[in-house]
Amino acid sequence: MLFARAVRTLHPLSWRPAGLVESVAGLTEAELAGLAHWQDFYAKDYTFLGRLADSAFYDARGAPLPPVALVQSAARAVAQEREALAASEQAAPPCSASWTAEQGGRVWCTASGLVPRRMVAAATQHTRCACVKAEHSALGLQDAGGAQLHVYDGCDAHSQTCSTAAPAQSPALDD
Repeated sequence: MLFARAVRTLHPLSWRPAGLVESVAGLTEAELAGLAHWQDFYAKDYTFLGRLADSAFYDARGAPLPPVALVQSAARAVAQEREALAASEQAAPPCSASWTAEQGGRVWCTASGLVPRRMVAAATQHTRCACVKAEHSALGLQDAGGAQLHVYDGCDAHSQTCSTAAPAQSPALDD
């Protein structure tokens, strides 16, 4: 792997000396997956010459050590999360949304028979607006993927448009 001597510099692209370390300790799953992305990027465009043996990533014979498996595992996990999000968005497409100071925020679904819901993913607790079939109008109903579906506060359960935020208040001007 290319990042044997400069692990922390590749993901955030910071070449400060503090980033020039030979450790993946403390990196998030997304940062570890970023390292795998860099490895794949270089593998496509550059000729492989060898590994830096006897390092934190490869032993003296060039065999991978546990940090390599950690990076690969994180890359698989992030890819699975992206696939799950894509499947979720296909089953329940994202809402259209707008916000203005005069009207505040609103979300809506353009497809007939779909209504906006606040969707909370079961595994990640990620929240997004999703367009779902009107029969999914009950508060707290779960979709097939285990996500919680919530009617927006103050919104009719069968409305295709919901307000999400009050209009901005104009600051009082001193005379």
